[in-house]
Amino acid sequence: MLFAIAHAPLLVACSAPEAAPEAFSDAAVAAIASFDGDEAALGEAFAALESQVDATLDPAASSYTERDMSPEPLPAEAVAGIVHPDRDPEDALPVALAWLSPHAPEVHDRISLLSDLTPVEPNSPNNYDRHFDEGGDCYPECEFLRTTNDVTRENVLMSVTHELKKDFRALSMPDGREARASRGWMEVPGYDVDGRATIQQSYAIEAWIERDGGSLRLQVSWVETTFESAEYDDDMVAATTVYGIDAQFDAHDAWLAQ
Repeated sequence: MLFAIAHAPLLVACSAPEAAPEAFSDAAVAAIASFDGDEAALGEAFAALESQVDATLDPAASSYTERDMSPEPLPAEAVAGIVHPDRDPEDALPVALAWLSPHAPEVHDRISLLSDLTPVEPNSPNNYDRHFDEGGDCYPECEFLRTTNDVTRENVLMSVTHELKKDFRALSMPDGREARASRGWMEVPGYDVDGRATIQQSYAIEAWIERDGGSLRLQVSWVETTFESAEYDDDMVAATTVYGIDAQFDAHDAWLAQ
């Protein structure tokens, strides 16, 4: 989920996602801000996101460049209820990617409940351990699943071991369809072992929304990465981040199909 830039084998010159409509950005902020709150409010935020995706993108397109966009920065008040690094969330680079998965939201619960996620996380092939803080013995029958994850992200640019907080929530959409939500974030920055880069802060909201024959997947991420020596512009970082999220979507679907 987070630090999807790590999956790209090379950073190449490419264009950033198109700007998202204001209504999409507002709904994404509402979703991450209301994650722990009223289920109806979160469901309404997801319904607004789904409507904007269908109006703006082609979530069934094979190319991720037809399924991505760049929302507005994340306001600090949206993450005021969680512990995070002492940095301005508006400095985190925002991206969003949608996809139509052939698997229903409840099927994706199999991945949420894994303790070893290395088979399904292309960015962390050697270390992704999930520890269940709440709900591991009852989710999704119980509303929340709260986890702490020990993750090593590896690529040619960095190798960062960090702690990732990731919570999941089972909910219903306003029209009664099944949905799942997750919210991920770091409480402290993550540092490359060789000092090449620092993940200063990272936040994400994910949605799995029931659709005919599967689910609409959506991830909105806000990540601030600083590099010690190399200079990468925001367009390049955003494009490679989207590439990595798409690789994760593919890996999840492939594993669930086994």
